[in-house]
Amino acid sequence: MKYVLSILLAMCLWSCKDNIDFEYHSTDPMYVVEGRVTNTDAAVSVSMSQDMESTSDSVPVNDARVIITGDDGSMQMLQSVGYGKYIAEEGFCGKKGVTYTLQVNVGGNTFQSSSTMQDTTTINALNFTWEKVMNEEILGLHVNFDDIKNDSNYYCLRVYRNDTIYMWNVMKDMGYENQCIDRTLTMITKSKLEKNEDEDHDKMVYEGDRIRLQLLVIDKRTYDYLTSLRMSTNNRSNPYLNFGGLCMGYFSAYGMTEKEIIYNAAHFK
Repeated sequence: MKYVLSILLAMCLWSCKDNIDFEYHSTDPMYVVEGRVTNTDAAVSVSMSQDMESTSDSVPVNDARVIITGDDGSMQMLQSVGYGKYIAEEGFCGKKGVTYTLQVNVGGNTFQSSSTMQDTTTINALNFTWEKVMNEEILGLHVNFDDIKNDSNYYCLRVYRNDTIYMWNVMKDMGYENQCIDRTLTMITKSKLEKNEDEDHDKMVYEGDRIRLQLLVIDKRTYDYLTSLRMSTNNRSNPYLNFGGLCMGYFSAYGMTEKEIIYNAAHFK
């Protein structure tokens, strides 16, 4: 399988509220499927990547047959709403412990992936911090949340700046089992904030910016995929395939909670 995968803003699943762009380049066009089942909804996007010489983004695919089934006997046929987006009927959401399977039939191909729905947890605190590292001060986003008790848990933390993806990371609860988890996400150095150069625009945080953290409780299969995805951006390799069939993207069932704060430097000097 000879293709090169390039991901801009490398994270996770199309959302009804937030469209997080992936830019895939491949020697031959390939289907890209990104899907989710959460504690509030279910949605899938289907597109076709472009070849290396193309100047256009991926092309939305609106004629796919998209079905989500659960091992509890549930079944949902998702409806196309245009732009390559497919949504479940209102009120459909994931149930903890149910393994959901996404099947996409398009262009004579069948792509399939499964994920087990996880629980949700509580974000206790979200705030900005300054941390001194060597001779540099670094702005961090500190989050405190409850680990889900009596289970091995995997988390994905997604940060948005004014509804645009800013950063993301994944973690295990190893060493934090059944406790409150403290995690600080590194944002930008103080010197770069003060210089405010164009090349740092994507990592800048401006006065009054809305910073929103989504905390996803994911299954191990999703954690392994996202870990390989993060590694692939560093070593230029391809992440693990998450679908059966020659298809990029992935499917995840997860519990999600979120919290938002406003950046005001005077409040935490």
